[in-house]
Amino acid sequence: MTTFKQLFSQSRALTRKHYHYYLMSMLWIILLFLGTTFLQMQLWKIFTSYQQDMKSFIQKSISIDGKTQMDTLQPADQVKLDNEITQASASFLRSSDNYKTYITIVSIMIASILISFVIQLWITHTSYILSATEQVSYTWTSFFKQMHRIGGFLFLMILQSIAVLLWTMVFILPGIFIAIRLSLSSYSFVAENHGARASMKHSRSITGGNFWRLLGYYILIGIIQVIGAFALFIGMAWTIPLGQTLLWRIYRSLDTWV
Repeated sequence: MTTFKQLFSQSRALTRKHYHYYLMSMLWIILLFLGTTFLQMQLWKIFTSYQQDMKSFIQKSISIDGKTQMDTLQPADQVKLDNEITQASASFLRSSDNYKTYITIVSIMIASILISFVIQLWITHTSYILSATEQVSYTWTSFFKQMHRIGGFLFLMILQSIAVLLWTMVFILPGIFIAIRLSLSSYSFVAENHGARASMKHSRSITGGNFWRLLGYYILIGIIQVIGAFALFIGMAWTIPLGQTLLWRIYRSLDTWV
C-alpha cells in the first residue's frame, strides 16, 4: 500500500512539474470567482434596498408615529401595532412591484450556485489531468470538453450533499463516515466518466475499509492548507494545487487496490 509520505512525494514532484499549467487554470478560476463576487455584491445591494423599501412601507402603513416610545404604549396599542405591522409586511410581500425583485434575487442565487459548481468541476478536472504521471497536454480550452457534463456534476453534488446531511441529522459521526465514503465521488465522475449514482457507488467501493486511513490523510491535507494560509495566504498558491494533486494520487492509489 502507498503511504502518505510516498503520495506526498509524488504529488510535490507533479505539482512542481505542472505548476505553470495550474497557474493557467487558476486565471480562469479567478475570473469565475470575480464573477461570483460581483453577483454577491449585487445581491447584497438588492437586499439592502429591499429592506429599506419594506421599512418605509411599514412606517407609512401604521397609525402610530415612528417617534413614539414602545414602552409607553398600552397593551391594547401594542397588540394593534403588531397587527398593523404584520398586515403591512404581508401587503408589501404580495405587492406586484416586488415580483421583479424576487425573480432577480432567485436568478442571482442560481447563477452563483452554478458558477461555484463550475469552479469545483474545473479544479477537479484540471488536477485530474495534471496528477497523471505521464506527459500531459493541457491548454486554455481543455476544461471546456467537460462543460457538457456540468448538469450531471450538479446532480452528483446534490445527491452527495443530501446523503451527508441526512446521516448528519441522525448523528454527527455517521455524517462524517458517509462524507468520507463519498468523498471521491467527483473524482470518479471525472476520471471514469461515470454518472452521478455510479460515481457515488464507486467511491463507496474504493473507500471501503479505508475510513481511518482517509480520515488521517484528509486531516494532514487540511494542515497543509492551514500552513499555506498562515504564510500570508501566498503559500496557498502552492498548497492548493498540491492538495488537489494529493487527493487525486489518493484516488488513484485506492482505485488500484480494488
